[in-house]
Amino acid sequence: MRYLLQFPSEAQVRDYIIDQLEGDEPSDYIKFEKFEPFMLNVLMTNEYEPNPPEHLLAAFRVLDPEGKGYIRMDVMEELLTTKGIPLRTKEIESFKNFAVDKTGQYLFYEDYVSKLVEENERHKEFLIKDYENFKPQAGAK
Repeated sequence: MRYLLQFPSEAQVRDYIIDQLEGDEPSDYIKFEKFEPFMLNVLMTNEYEPNPPEHLLAAFRVLDPEGKGYIRMDVMEELLTTKGIPLRTKEIESFKNFAVDKTGQYLFYEDYVSKLVEENERHKEFLIKDYENFKPQAGAK
């Protein structure tokens, strides 16, 4: 779902989405026949679109009461591994590679949010282009 730029919470995945997709047939995987119509509906309703950039910036500003424009990475890593649903080591490393400055010490959150928005837009354009190339041409059988 995240590949398709839909971002449900872990609780939504666990408590609602998996139940909807598995129904009476719990298993370790989701069948495409069930996923496709569910996902098409999600995409049409924009039910799990990412939060707008302003919400992300507001959340970061709560963590930066002095208004410095950055959060120390050691503080951010502590929050990401001990609060809410903790990120795994691989997720932390991926986050650091994407978000942290060259020194590895600071997360300049306005830059991070801007980069995140740009990356999502680039990915959305890729998905649309890929879909346009994939869908059958008019009149083709």
